[in-house]
Amino acid sequence: MAPCGARVPRARRLCRYSNRDGIGAHAADPGRTDCAEHRQAEAAARGGTTARGYGAAHQNSRAAWAPQVATGTVTCWRCQTLIKAGRPWVLGHRDDRSLPSHPEHLHCNQRAAGLSRHGIGEGA
Repeated sequence: MAPCGARVPRARRLCRYSNRDGIGAHAADPGRTDCAEHRQAEAAARGGTTARGYGAAHQNSRAAWAPQVATGTVTCWRCQTLIKAGRPWVLGHRDDRSLPSHPEHLHCNQRAAGLSRHGIGEGA
């Protein structure tokens, strides 16, 4: 038994893909829930930035918005509050891409993605 206050090494976390694809149980990378091999395979299956709609046009549009967002005067189109200078933001869009891309808070974007993934409308 370790003395009081002594650091006890933690067991390594298993990759969340362990025992799938016939690979067997294997460790996740430190601080992650998966291993590098599975992260690369997942990224390849998702497609590149252009295939997902984030190619040169999207990146150029984000670069064009960046100076204005940095002033803290741009409103998030999802929650209608200002994006404070220095806060994380993304150039968001509706899933159907029916509206032009517009800056939004990172957390608003992630919330919308989570709601969409679970079949809950954007107005929730």
